[in-house]
Order: sequence, then C-alpha cells, then structure tokens
Amino acid sequence: MIRRRQQVHPVAKAFGNAVRNYGKAKIAFVGVPHQVLAIRKLEAWEHKIMSSLQVTIGLFCLWIFSLDNLLGYLSARLDVDPHKIVRIDLADTYKIYTEGKVYEIPISEVMPYVMNKCRTCMDFTSELADICWWRWPPPGMVRRHNKNREGRGILQELS
Repeated sequence: MIRRRQQVHPVAKAFGNAVRNYGKAKIAFVGVPHQVLAIRKLEAWEHKIMSSLQVTIGLFCLWIFSLDNLLGYLSARLDVDPHKIVRIDLADTYKIYTEGKVYEIPISEVMPYVMNKCRTCMDFTSELADICWWRWPPPGMVRRHNKNREGRGILQELS
C-alpha cells in the first residue's frame, strides 16, 4: 500500500494564518512567481479565505537557492559565519556582503544550490500577478508593470 502525505504549501498556510488568526480582511500578497501561482490556485479553487485577497504583487525571480546547502558552501568556501552575512547580490558575479568585507565568487559556483524546480521554471516576471516590481540597473532603479485591470487601477491610484 502506498501512503501519501499531502503538505500545505507555505504560502497557503501563511495566507490562511493572516485571515484566520489575525483577522485580516484585506491582504496584498507579495511573492515570487511560484508563490503567486500558489495564490492563484487557491483563487481558482474558490477557497473561502481568498475573499480577503485584494492584490497580488509579483517579484522578478531568477532562482531560489537551497538556503542551508548554499550557506554551508559559502561558509566553507569563504570561511564566513552565515550569521554575519548582511546582503547578497547576484550580478556578473555572486557578491556576499558582511559588515566589513565583500566577497565575490563566480555564479557557476552557486548554481549547484539552485532549487530543482527553478531549473524548469519559465515565469521570471510573475505573469499571474496584478503588478510586478523588480530592481534593475542602474542601482536604485525600480521598474513596475501592471499585468491586468486590477494592477492598472492600483498603479493609477498611487500616481
């Protein structure tokens, strides 16, 4: 006999928590593409908590890393305490910032720590979100894009 254990997606769990445990009736959801997809699935299934969703804001995403494995690698490779890392940037190289130092390593060295599901993902811009935001060079530049009527209305209100 095959036993199967279903797990609640962390996004659904957090969203449900906000509605049930904290009484939130108007929620703006912010997430990377696969998280926005999870929210849209809950909407498609007409889950009762989804009436609280007001807008989805998608973030640009290239990959998500297996954090424990990546931090273990960075700790060994750079001799850095993971708790001392204050920022990581992905540009031409993979940059790791601590309080007093910046380390750079080739992107090829961190690629083995990309989650498998990210290797086949074709949605980098949160196509299912109402609005998409992402940082873009030059530093400090933020781009936004509305994906549908709800997104247009929200951006017009903010202008």
